[in-house]
Amino acid sequence: MKDWHTREDRIETKLAARYYRKLFPLLKALKGTVLNHRYCIRWPYDIGGQGILLIADDLSQAREVLIKFAALPYHRPADISLVDIQHSRRFIEKEAELLKMFQGTLLPELYDFFYASNPLHAQERGSEITLTEPYFVMELLNGCSLDTHVRQLRSEKPVDYGVIERWLVLTLEEIMQFFTMLFDNGFLYTDPQPANIFVCEGSERCIRIVDAGSIVAVEPMEPPIFPFSEVYLSPENYQRFTTDKLSYPDQQFVIYALGKALFGVATNREPIPGEDPNFGEEILQSYSVPFVHLLHGMIEKQYESFKSVYQAENLLKEVINYSL
Repeated sequence: MKDWHTREDRIETKLAARYYRKLFPLLKALKGTVLNHRYCIRWPYDIGGQGILLIADDLSQAREVLIKFAALPYHRPADISLVDIQHSRRFIEKEAELLKMFQGTLLPELYDFFYASNPLHAQERGSEITLTEPYFVMELLNGCSLDTHVRQLRSEKPVDYGVIERWLVLTLEEIMQFFTMLFDNGFLYTDPQPANIFVCEGSERCIRIVDAGSIVAVEPMEPPIFPFSEVYLSPENYQRFTTDKLSYPDQQFVIYALGKALFGVATNREPIPGEDPNFGEEILQSYSVPFVHLLHGMIEKQYESFKSVYQAENLLKEVINYSL
């Protein structure tokens, strides 16, 4: 990982934006810590709403891995309640269960799950808290996010929009198969933002999905909580979101979010919260008409299911040769 300094700067910036700047030194201080007598922490990798990711060396397998555990404001221990700890740990346990359930798919491979000490908790918490932190170890994907990959393609002059379109169609194909499989097993992936889609060139599975925590049951549990990115909500759902009346997601909810995400990657335009993409963008003329129609159909809710999008994508491939 040659860019770890860059990653650390990015994580520090992200934490500062969330008023967590003082948390970053605590994460850096974990370097060299060995968890479960096997995993030597090297540096912070990323942080989200529910989990902190660390790069570590697997001493028994001589490989780099990712370790995930609960994200809490450890720099402000007085603000962490027992309920907060229990809730965040259940989220980590659930995500590990989902990774185990869907091994061999687009998700990262789950290597290990264990309970161990969390040195970030104040010792005053007692051993029942400090020594029982759930961690899971998963595959460190060798690639980059979809939007980063397409930005790299766009930096080449002249820009080959045919190559970009082929990558986007391949991405859509792989994801629709994955989403269909999840749905058939009673689950939805609710946050298909570009940062959660990885391109791993040279791998047998070149399109991957990260953040298994975005997988929820088709039938809502109580309370009906689900991850999503508000910027990828449809206008009507965004309005419901602003009034705390957002409905539980269905297939069309996810199809719209993915369509808006792919549109943003294709056009290099930042999505606008609460607005549909503008299909009058001149840059869309650089792509094939059938591809643009497919994206438009995802936004206009012409497809009721993942299978119908997959079928439409297959018809598109019959018209255009998308070999990479």
